[in-house]
Amino acid sequence: MDLPWRRSLKRTSIEYQRTPPCHVPNATSSTCSLTVLLLLTGDRVQAQWTIWTDQGPGNQCDLYELNGTFYKFSDLNGAKKSTDNGATWQQIGPWTTTVRSLNIVGNAIYVGTFEGLFRSDDEGDTWVDLSGNFPFSFPATFSSSRYVKRVRGVDGILFALIGPYAAAGGYRSADNGATWTSLPFVSIDIQDVVSHNGAIFLATSLRVFRSVDLGENWTPAHPDGYTITGLWSNGSTLYAVRAPGIVRTVNDGATWIESSYPYPVSFGYPLTDWAVLDGYIYVNAAQRLARSANGLDWEAFSGGVLSTQTIKNVRRIGNSLYIAGSGNFYVMGSTVGIDEFVQDAPQVWPNPSAGTLSVALPEGWTVSTQYQVHNALGALVSSGTLANALLQIAHPGTAGVYLLTLQQGGLRSRTRVVFE
Repeated sequence: MDLPWRRSLKRTSIEYQRTPPCHVPNATSSTCSLTVLLLLTGDRVQAQWTIWTDQGPGNQCDLYELNGTFYKFSDLNGAKKSTDNGATWQQIGPWTTTVRSLNIVGNAIYVGTFEGLFRSDDEGDTWVDLSGNFPFSFPATFSSSRYVKRVRGVDGILFALIGPYAAAGGYRSADNGATWTSLPFVSIDIQDVVSHNGAIFLATSLRVFRSVDLGENWTPAHPDGYTITGLWSNGSTLYAVRAPGIVRTVNDGATWIESSYPYPVSFGYPLTDWAVLDGYIYVNAAQRLARSANGLDWEAFSGGVLSTQTIKNVRRIGNSLYIAGSGNFYVMGSTVGIDEFVQDAPQVWPNPSAGTLSVALPEGWTVSTQYQVHNALGALVSSGTLANALLQIAHPGTAGVYLLTLQQGGLRSRTRVVFE
């Protein structure tokens, strides 16, 4: 099979001779010669954003996919869907300039407008008005600043978060939106709600809260006094974006680990989103885009066009990332080459490997080099310090693409490795 990552690499066959004894009866040098395929990185593959489709007027705010159909909305162009990968778009719903949110939960599409909250169970053909089920009345003008800015389905419970900025609170429904009850945060703005380790966590303008009874009662899970702008769960780790920085916890909020972040974080719109691609975690906190291979060290990532744009969201659909920038949606496909900040990539063989990988340090690097291996979800698989110039990495037990990082002082080198 000619896989994409194989096409992006140059191949060089190198023969390694191993002299007896080989612990094989009647072994000879020819018997013990080992021919391996050394995959050296060829032309540098640089991840770049490209404009995905012409979006029309207004700020493009969010993008989802359901059963092969794309759904988006803008503040001046309403909600639309595309069945041909963004080439053409059809209006869904009767709204044009009043749409302020679009979310997909299961097979249901939710649209929040100044007129109310609406749900479609047939991919946008017909809509059910849920507004009469809400404990408050939706205003008809933007100046009233009250609408559903985000809908989440968490552990069988629907959560509706109110926006845009200072309008406080949120609501939960245990019967698919037929009835709603207010969350006990009357004067606190809520940015997101996620499921993690059997509990539900809320990101608020004050701190992170945790519930173990499907959102009926909440306890603090983060120090008071921090504005939380985003929250997401990735494996065994819960991440929070706060002013300042990104923090994470591996013990359900009992303790939090500080990390770096390249931008100052401020509360408000756009809402924070995240996605994982090729071993990197991407997040649009602080209205910019950053990425991390380990969830602790973050770097600014522009991909060629985004250094000055406000990033409304980041969404993984299929094997690509999509983001809403200033007026357009952009797309970046998966790549397994060396990223643009990497120099002097290490030599790795055999790659792919069904067993142990051998890694040779870049020229001039010493044995004090530290290494880390992360899987495609950003979880740390193995780490350590090199004992000699040749590193042996054992098979992690699960086939897939992994990210190998070498670091020595201020030097850092990364490359993709594949275990079969």
